[in-house]
Amino acid sequence: MKCVSCGANLSPGVDVCRHCNTLNDTDFRLLGQARVGSAASVSEETACPRCHKPLIFLNIQMGETYPVHRCKGCLGTFFPSSDLNRLANNVAQGKGMDRERLAQLCSETPREIWPITYIPCPSCQQMMLREMFGETSGVVCDRCNEHGVWLDGGELGRLLSWARARGFESPSESSPGEGKSLSHNEQLITRFYQAFQNKDHRSMAACYHPQVVFGDPAFPRLEGWRASAMWMMLCERGKDLELQFRNVRASEIEGEAFWEAWYTFGKSGPVVHNQIYALFNFRDGLIVEHRDRFDMKKWMAAALGFKGKLLGLLPPGRRFVQKQALRGLENFIAARKLKASDFPNG
Repeated sequence: MKCVSCGANLSPGVDVCRHCNTLNDTDFRLLGQARVGSAASVSEETACPRCHKPLIFLNIQMGETYPVHRCKGCLGTFFPSSDLNRLANNVAQGKGMDRERLAQLCSETPREIWPITYIPCPSCQQMMLREMFGETSGVVCDRCNEHGVWLDGGELGRLLSWARARGFESPSESSPGEGKSLSHNEQLITRFYQAFQNKDHRSMAACYHPQVVFGDPAFPRLEGWRASAMWMMLCERGKDLELQFRNVRASEIEGEAFWEAWYTFGKSGPVVHNQIYALFNFRDGLIVEHRDRFDMKKWMAAALGFKGKLLGLLPPGRRFVQKQALRGLENFIAARKLKASDFPNG
């Protein structure tokens, strides 16, 4: 590969040109003007939230200086919050809107390299918020309100291409939804989790479409009223269940939320803390698809102890737990003689 700035040959695995000091990679080589302003140093206290390799501290010079942390493994970038907006404005400075290019970028579906999930801030290890940069960039970044913004490898290049096509205009630095009323689907998700907090399974079921499909690592697929029966079972058995939810976001078609639950597993088992990332699709103003994602192996170890750790190591062990969970639900349904008419929208 040749340096995008001076044309010199780059050694394999080297992304900083030894002749002109230009940084060449999936993001910065698009611009041909990003330079490393100071020697890179390894930050021992911060690790990549994706691949867990140590982050490298760089001062990137593009008209101004932008201190960032970069992962040499996956090329993710961690910016101080305000600096990402400054960089986008720097790139767009003096440019008008390229409507054709902007429409092309907005119509593209970014390729998902990493699973859609919440990741910890490299600085404080608290889970970051997921939010769209601007309204039409197509780049969902991970933001820690205190420390900065994380972009996966390739996302910075797309974001800067969008900024150049959009022209000079600073995206709002306020949190998504700040100063705005919740959309219908955001209200729907909020009602669902507020009902869950109150162990009101009927109100939860009322948020579901009659043809809803639910899935999570324990129950891979539940259709229609059986999904509502599962929530009924959890509400009745979770006497000490505590639940918190946040980061509710939704469009007309899809939505997401993050929720955490604390509860005693079984009659006298351990207290389990589970963190779940939820995805939704909507139809006719109701939830028609609901997918919960969490770490199955971690949950099995917390709920089942040493046995759970062993079972979680291999797919057959996880399938065994799934069969047990489904058997428990079917026994619950049979014991109460439940049927579709027992549930709203059933």
